[in-house]
Amino acid sequence: MPEEIFNREGTKIERPKFLTDLLAEVDSFDESLFPCNYKREEGEPVLGMVSPWVRKLYSIQRYYHRQMKLTAVDREYTNPSECAGDCDLCELKYKYGILNEMMWTLIRAESNLWSEPSVGIRENWQVVRSQPDDDEDGFKKFILGMMRGK
Repeated sequence: MPEEIFNREGTKIERPKFLTDLLAEVDSFDESLFPCNYKREEGEPVLGMVSPWVRKLYSIQRYYHRQMKLTAVDREYTNPSECAGDCDLCELKYKYGILNEMMWTLIRAESNLWSEPSVGIRENWQVVRSQPDDDEDGFKKFILGMMRGK
């Protein structure tokens, strides 16, 4: 358990339940459920390795990304009145966003890669210098990946 934190007036600051629950979920997540399967491309130098806890972050953010997409597809085929007031998709989106941002920040922090313009994760949990994707190239890679079944 992390040490207690107090403000200037000496009042204990409680960690928000949402964050406590989310971090506990990361701690208990099995990283093997969503491993990194991206092959290292020619010319991508290895800059470091992903730490065990950040592997869990990677895997759980991939889980939430998948759940977000599945929920969005389900919504397309559901009567809008049945979804009124339902915040599942929004919650998934926010959890994915915070986990993804935390993951990339920790990868940069752990390997001191603050000045690297673009980093990526490859199989065997390697951190690499990757080519920045502009929107067109990223879209092209996405379409080609879908056509190749990746």
